[in-house]
Amino acid sequence: VRRQVLVEYVVDTTGAVDPASLHGRFPERDSLFVEALRPTLAQWRFTPATKAGRPVPQIVRQAVTFEP
Repeated sequence: VRRQVLVEYVVDTTGAVDPASLHGRFPERDSLFVEALRPTLAQWRFTPATKAGRPVPQIVRQAVTFEP
């Protein structure tokens, strides 16, 4: 079954995802999908957000689609 899960996480000042910040919009319903996504997000790298020219942590909300 195809499923779309809305997740939220923090991209830190180095551009990495803070694994402790990862959660789904509906924790009870999304927990298995969030745990399945955790190893993949650990590999993702972003350009960090900046404020006054300095890197800052940024909250990201993203829809992720799971397909069989």
